[in-house]
Amino acid sequence: MKHKKLLIILVVIIATTLAYLLISGYTKINKYKLNVDNDYSNLVAVIDEKEIIINKIIEELKVVDQNNNYINELKKDITSLGESYKVDNKNKYNKELDKNISNLGKDITDNETITSLIKDYKKKNTKLDKKIINYNNSVTKYNNYISKFPNNIVSFIFRFKKENTYN
Repeated sequence: MKHKKLLIILVVIIATTLAYLLISGYTKINKYKLNVDNDYSNLVAVIDEKEIIINKIIEELKVVDQNNNYINELKKDITSLGESYKVDNKNKYNKELDKNISNLGKDITDNETITSLIKDYKKKNTKLDKKIINYNNSVTKYNNYISKFPNNIVSFIFRFKKENTYN
């Protein structure tokens, strides 16, 4: 009888400990995951702001660029703006777009509106760089956390997956 009580107490202690580890592990992993998601949302917001500026540049160019040389080039770049920021193809696209915007700034210097919009665009690039650093830091913390024992067990049970950094 005494052994049964001890066994029951031991089972309850083990079950409570396991439940605590699962719940606390899930909570912490979820906190890191929410940080990653939040930082990604902030990153996308800056990308959307860049898109708005580019659309304003195109509208202003409609007045200035009678031959549509710059408009056609920028429109070609802008058609895939949203898709371009997926992890696999964003760098090539972003460099090409930045190059075209810089060339535009060199070629059209007499239009204050375009010059101002290009300055805003460059500021957004600086802001984007900071958001990328924040996002990558969050992803690294999250990936490291879910890889360590016992968090790797909890992440496996609840199907938390590693995230890709923004390169």
